[in-house]
Order: sequence, then C-alpha cells, then structure tokens
Amino acid sequence: MEPEHSSRSPSCPHYFGWIHEELRPCKESGITKEMVERANKAANFRLLILNGRAYLETYEKGFQTRDTFTLWGILPLLRRYPGKVPDLDMMFDCVDWPVIKSSEYQGPQAPKPPPLFRYCGDDQTLDYIS
Repeated sequence: MEPEHSSRSPSCPHYFGWIHEELRPCKESGITKEMVERANKAANFRLLILNGRAYLETYEKGFQTRDTFTLWGILPLLRRYPGKVPDLDMMFDCVDWPVIKSSEYQGPQAPKPPPLFRYCGDDQTLDYIS
C-alpha cells in the first residue's frame, strides 16, 4: 500500500511520504499543546526542539535502548541541518504495543487523540509509527 502523499523531492527518500499519511488525521484540526500533554500518560519521553536545540523530559526508561536510539536518530539531524529542523514538541513511547485506541476518539463530541509516536501500530489504534 502506497502512502497518499508520496515524496517527489529528489532529496527525500520515497518512504518519507508515510509521514504525511501518519499525520493526516491532524491535518485539518492541528495538534494542540493540550493534546501533546495528554500523551504523557503513555510516553517514555518528550522531545522538544526549539531553535535547533533538543530538550528532553524523561517519564519512564524506554524498552531496552529504544529511547537512546530514537534520540541518536534525531540529534544528528540538528547538527547536519542547522537552522532547518523546525521547532517541534513530540511524545515517544518505546514499547511494542499501541495504546491510542481509535474507538475512543470517534464521533463529533469525541476528544482529539493525543499524538504519540512509537515503533508499531495497527488498524485499531492511532499511535504514530516512527
């Protein structure tokens, strides 16, 4: 299955198109600070990038070394592309099972799901796969 928005840029690998697919549910409504903070119930850590600097808040040690390897994947980007990595605020969970159940966020009165990045997902959950 191909992502809805594939990257056509010669500088971005094709699989980067999945980023657009993962974030599609928030395209119209956006992501609020409150939504991010609600994700801390399941997150191992919060990563804030502000003006090219990374700030980390740890809630719980990640499974094996997934938290460390996640950060090792992001920190080189800040060094390699100074001034080009946008400010962001992200929650990561380093466990294997997704926890943001789609059924809890359906209907017009349902709250917006908290954005939580992890290493796996399925069709019944809304966790972002990193």
